[in-house]
Amino acid sequence: IACVVFLFISTYLFKTSNTFLPVSAVCLSTLLGYLLAVAYVSFIDAMERMRVRGTFSKYLSPEVMNEVLKSYDDIKPEVGKKIESTILFSDIRSFTSISEHYPVEVVVTLLNEYFEAMIGEVHNYKGTMDKMIGDAIMAFWNAPIPQDDHALRAVESSFKMHELLVDLNKEWQEKEYPEVKIGIGINTGDLIIGNIGSSARVDFTAIGDNVNLGARLEGLCKNYAAGIVISEFTYEYIKDKYPCRLLDKVAVKGKELPITIYQPFRVDKENISGKWNAIHDLYMNREWDKALAEIDNFLKEFKDDKVALMFRDRVVQFKEEPPDENWQGVEVLKTK
Repeated sequence: IACVVFLFISTYLFKTSNTFLPVSAVCLSTLLGYLLAVAYVSFIDAMERMRVRGTFSKYLSPEVMNEVLKSYDDIKPEVGKKIESTILFSDIRSFTSISEHYPVEVVVTLLNEYFEAMIGEVHNYKGTMDKMIGDAIMAFWNAPIPQDDHALRAVESSFKMHELLVDLNKEWQEKEYPEVKIGIGINTGDLIIGNIGSSARVDFTAIGDNVNLGARLEGLCKNYAAGIVISEFTYEYIKDKYPCRLLDKVAVKGKELPITIYQPFRVDKENISGKWNAIHDLYMNREWDKALAEIDNFLKEFKDDKVALMFRDRVVQFKEEPPDENWQGVEVLKTK
């Protein structure tokens, strides 16, 4: 535009007043300046893409990484955002005992193979791998790329992680490695996600109360002998897709309000969720005799079910000493 305007002025002056302006030098310098500006912007753009790739490459699968680079202008990893997300915590059961009784080489090899498989499943379901904490995994969904089905992806990823672990245990058994069992806790809620750290080290991570709740749910897997425990908030997103067993209504340590926790099933051929949920309704309605009879019938079919045994003890106690009128079926947990 500058060159065209200058040519127009130069031509006009030359025709009207015989005044000559040097056209070539001005046009060439303007064009050169434009090309340099384009080159500079392209360089900055390439550097920005490299920065974004460097930030997210260790957290995301290659497919999600490509999506991030396509829309990287809208992604500011330096700025923390509050966003509804689904957080997943996974932990190996009794890992301290494994590390004490097996050689270092076995422990390291086992962990590497385990992480390779589990993190691969997080990436397969387009999750963001946050960090490994010892033998634990922390991952989340719906950031940096928005996902309407983030809760469903997290739960399906947890199903696949358990299925893969069955295959891994078969391979490890042949090598005389220890059997590995895991617990997975999943929660959905508002998280603060962004680059958090110091000038020396920073991580793209999630923080907030709902992150802590996800970690608490993973710990509850041991209490209820469940491979996966999800919060009522995650349950609302997946209840129409997968059958879920109502485990309990608990007040976890550090939380004032109680939450209902569930155990999801990919397939529930024996309808354990439906049968147990009906028993839990009797329990909540204080129908102790009916609840006790149904629990005993349930235990005949599902022997040594830890949840049923736990509730049986509660019902027997409540028959002898009924709870007060304000009782809402909440179990207060003293430990994390």
